[in-house]
Amino acid sequence: MSLQKIPISSEPNQSFKSTVTVDGINITLQFALHYNDVAGYWVMGITDPLTGLMLVDSLPLLPGPSNGPNLLSQHAHLRIGSMYLYNAGNVAVEYPTDKNMGTDFILLWGDNPNG
Repeated sequence: MSLQKIPISSEPNQSFKSTVTVDGINITLQFALHYNDVAGYWVMGITDPLTGLMLVDSLPLLPGPSNGPNLLSQHAHLRIGSMYLYNAGNVAVEYPTDKNMGTDFILLWGDNPNG
């Protein structure tokens, strides 16, 4: 599985379109990220830009143990791929902060689990 980097930053409220390749097919998705100051973590929404249909709402961006879990595993039925939050900076903090998203922590997109 090849992984693609999603262009995110530490901007507190960001919205952008990105085209990802999933199982050899290009898919364009609309992403919305914001930092929840009270809870201290990032959340993401994913929308189909052609229909305006919200596919995923308020998904917490938490890396989990060993940079491991597919953050879209509970949404596998959507067939929009897999997503991982990776601690690329190998920093000691457990979660991305409002300052290091997109630098120390990056979002990677891949194929659907089990093809």
